[in-house]
Amino acid sequence: SDSNSNGIPDECDILTGASQDCNLNNIPDSCDISDGTEFDCDLDGVPDSCKAGPFFDCNNNGIPDDCDFVNGTSFDCNNNGFLDDCDILNGISLDCDLNLIPDECDIDAGAVDCNNNGFLDDCEIDQGFAVDCDGDGVLDSCQLDAGAPDCNGNGTLDSCDLNSGPSSDSNSNGIPDECEDTLFIRGDVNASQGVELSDVTISLDYLFNDSPTPSCIDSVDANDDGTINVADAVYLLTYLFISGQIPSNPFPDCGIDPTFDALDCVSFGACP
Repeated sequence: SDSNSNGIPDECDILTGASQDCNLNNIPDSCDISDGTEFDCDLDGVPDSCKAGPFFDCNNNGIPDDCDFVNGTSFDCNNNGFLDDCDILNGISLDCDLNLIPDECDIDAGAVDCNNNGFLDDCEIDQGFAVDCDGDGVLDSCQLDAGAPDCNGNGTLDSCDLNSGPSSDSNSNGIPDECEDTLFIRGDVNASQGVELSDVTISLDYLFNDSPTPSCIDSVDANDDGTINVADAVYLLTYLFISGQIPSNPFPDCGIDPTFDALDCVSFGACP
């Protein structure tokens, strides 16, 4: 046969190298292409079927990679010369959210990677590599790095310690109690977990007999006026014997002083 009508048998064209026959069908490639037996999407004279393998058709879709680029069938978002889906298939790029776009391209397009580790935050959270205790979609580690409160230094946001953790917030100010003043019960000067006459006696001894300062001087301030004086003892006596006003908060349970003053509470054994 003389498929290209050049007066030379096809087998001679092929043997002498005048024509190529990459598919080994004894017909010059140019003739396979011209009669539609083979496709040549990039018009380089080589049938598409001959361009197999990772360097020509990395996704094995039967279309040369350069034609995938030109036709928009596949993309190369990171401009490394390989189709995105091949980067993913071959492990060159991650695609943790399975959207067929390399993660580095998602990040360049605005997807969040707050810790700059090349892994989408959503994936780190979903796959358990990072913690998002408050469910806001932001890694706790990034929030902490940005200054989110962790007053007790346990690596957990204070808000999570309060909402689902071991911390309490007696005065509802959003700060775990352990990060503020020592917990105590007002009026319970001897830390017996209750107010009784002995608390009045200790208060008066401190005021008038030079007795040692109670370890939680805040507990002596029964009326929470920020000062220690005989009025506190009178306040407790009135409460105990003639149904007067109860001591100010925190009372009767452990808590912190809700008002700012110069008084302190070094320790109070009756509260955790």
